[in-house]
Amino acid sequence: MHTLEEIRREYERLDRICRIDSSRIALRISNAQRRLGSFSCKQGIPSAPMTITISHRALEDDALFLDTIRHEYAHAVVFLRQPSVRHGHDAVWKAVCREVGCTPRASAKQGSGDNEAGSTAKYRVTCLRCGAETEYWKAGKIVKVLQQMNGPRRRKTAKVVCRKCGGNEFRLEQLR
Repeated sequence: MHTLEEIRREYERLDRICRIDSSRIALRISNAQRRLGSFSCKQGIPSAPMTITISHRALEDDALFLDTIRHEYAHAVVFLRQPSVRHGHDAVWKAVCREVGCTPRASAKQGSGDNEAGSTAKYRVTCLRCGAETEYWKAGKIVKVLQQMNGPRRRKTAKVVCRKCGGNEFRLEQLR
């Protein structure tokens, strides 16, 4: 199992590469099952407290460890460089991911530890234009919009669009 000290050492190494100081970012371990990590701060206030939280799952899995801690570090770097702009997983954040050596992806890939027993997705949304599939563990915006449009059949909506192709026709499947 990896430790907070290992994370801090990696962040100190990355600080030299990125020319920032992450020493005031608090590090925490969580018992989260679905989320591998998170970065939290008060948007627009660079002097506000910042926290990186890493799930015990990422600490126990060598394949997830470095990518997860670097993913959250990339969020911190983007915030420290541009505290008044919210970036999420945009092109600026992806560029920092490449700078720090992690995969510029919003979440862990299927089969990399994020699908352990009891943690399977509840919904699948498929774009009928390009076939892109996204699985969700809870009913977020797109699932709720599609549910309101009368069941799991084919639906066209102007409220949500496919991130890949911009299409607006989807199929919603409830998996469990």
